Amino acid sequence: MSLAYIDKHLDDPAMRAAVDSLVAAELAAMKTSSHPALSTDAMGAMGAPAPSNAIDTSRLQLNPPAKNQSDNEEAWASAVANAHAAVEHQRTRLANLALLSRYAANAWRVHNWQLEAAVQRVRSEADAVKAQTLDLNRARKTSQMRTGNELELLEARWAALVDAVLRVDIANGILEAEIEELETELGVSA
Repeated sequence: MSLAYIDKHLDDPAMRAAVDSLVAAELAAMKTSSHPALSTDAMGAMGAPAPSNAIDTSRLQLNPPAKNQSDNEEAWASAVANAHAAVEHQRTRLANLALLSRYAANAWRVHNWQLEAAVQRVRSEADAVKAQTLDLNRARKTSQMRTGNELELLEARWAALVDAVLRVDIANGILEAEIEELETELGVSA
């Protein structure tokens, strides 16, 4: 685990380059998705406009029967039915326009008010999350600084203990050499 506020070795450009190269190698080793929806062909097709299947308004047009069917009673009945459908469609449109002119402004205001309330709620949630993030980062920095100081003290103590052990080993080696020399002088064998 890295202590971001304590470990300064990542500030070294050579170390940063080594880390970046390891990350790039790991990313290159990762398999890319082979899902067909993520292919470049599928992505390109998403940008292309789709053909529009609009509502068929041919029923609402008031066309008389064709000239060769002007004597055909069924053709005239169909034309009259189309005329009734067109009139009913226009009547419905007028009713909708009347309702729209009467209620749409208030509905629009209510909708805008709801959107503004939702935006305000999301902003306040975002502010709360930002505050939590700042508090967490402050606490983490304080903890890491405290831990860093403790690690420095422990590292200094460890270095002193290693130095003491080395001195004892050296002194032990010197004493063993002196004992060996004395034994040689006295002719005593161990």
